[in-house]
Amino acid sequence: MQKFYDRAFDLEGRDDPQRLQYHPQKNFTTFMVAGYQVWILAAQHGHYQGDCSIYAIRDQAGKTLLWTHDCAYFSEEMFQYLVDQHLHFDFVSLDCNNQPHAGQPGGPHMGWPDDQRMMARFKALGLADDQTRYVVNHFSHNSGLTHAQMENLVAGSGVTVAYDGLTVEI
Repeated sequence: MQKFYDRAFDLEGRDDPQRLQYHPQKNFTTFMVAGYQVWILAAQHGHYQGDCSIYAIRDQAGKTLLWTHDCAYFSEEMFQYLVDQHLHFDFVSLDCNNQPHAGQPGGPHMGWPDDQRMMARFKALGLADDQTRYVVNHFSHNSGLTHAQMENLVAGSGVTVAYDGLTVEI
């Protein structure tokens, strides 16, 4: 992976080791950075060889977020790992690339039906509760709904449809 970054920065002429240094990590590990605890989680995307990651991040106040962009519905192994880590999410950003359509089993993306299943599963496992805030994000040409259509799709669920410039306080 380091060779990939080195090559990319060399091609762009942007290498500046005084400002940016990479420390590759592996999925299903955790580390601390600048006072934040970070869990690296295997995303169901890409070549399914541990080559894609998503993240859970906890701040010093104990607030925890989960970032699930560019991935499919979680495997049972993933759910169990989150439970074993005693995680509880205050904020979850859910991939919704397929918009109104469910993703294909195994991925690489989720849609609103998958997001609904994910939210219910998080709650059932104690990973989330009624106070957990959700945002759907990562829309594309794959499904073609407008922002207004996305808002209609999730209406009444309490889920926010992301937009450029969105800020969420947790």
